[in-house]
Amino acid sequence: MNSDAGSRPEDAPGARSASTSRAERKVATRGRVLEAAAETFAERDYSAVTVSEIARRAGVAHGLVFHHFGSKQGLYRAVLDRFVENMDSAFAAGAHTDPADAIRAGLRAHLCYVADHPELAQRLIAGGRSPDADVLEASQAGRARALEMLAELVGVDADDATVQFVGRTIIAAADEASLNWVRTGCRLPVDDLVEWLVEVGSAAIRGAAVLDPDLDVDTALAVVHTGRRPGA
Repeated sequence: MNSDAGSRPEDAPGARSASTSRAERKVATRGRVLEAAAETFAERDYSAVTVSEIARRAGVAHGLVFHHFGSKQGLYRAVLDRFVENMDSAFAAGAHTDPADAIRAGLRAHLCYVADHPELAQRLIAGGRSPDADVLEASQAGRARALEMLAELVGVDADDATVQFVGRTIIAAADEASLNWVRTGCRLPVDDLVEWLVEVGSAAIRGAAVLDPDLDVDTALAVVHTGRRPGA
């Protein structure tokens, strides 16, 4: 009996190898474009950057950029996503163990990325004040994502109006502190800045009770400082 009966051509070892190679090349190409975009956006404002320039820098055809990212805005959002990815990963890693440690790890990862990529970080953070609609939309999406992660860690509803207001204020303060820190040569120790940001955020959470007396700020503060809910 032929053991190959009924097998498909794509199941053959050679076909699988070719498919894997194509997938690897696709990932490598996407990474090369993303790296070229990050370098270019670090040098100039969004409006001054062209997709053609990024394609030339990455050594790929112009159409491949659109194939992978859809548009210049999509490419910018991918760069922004990578910017917050380290913080995302740090938050996620500690979310099921100790939320207090996860918050600090996320802030530390964010600051370390800012220190390692100062030009890009300054432009991406400042994008939240950009008059360019594409940049502003991407920046707001990144901040919304950060707010959702923080709200989940401290156990509050990210859709609550007061949580939205206070959370966005905390994120704006962290962004401004990051900008000031990198512009002054990152002289303050990272861990000291992390703890300062935690205290600033805690003060904002405490003050949220003024805006909404029904908001359980004590539980949120306990999570931030101890990683546990009262009575847990």
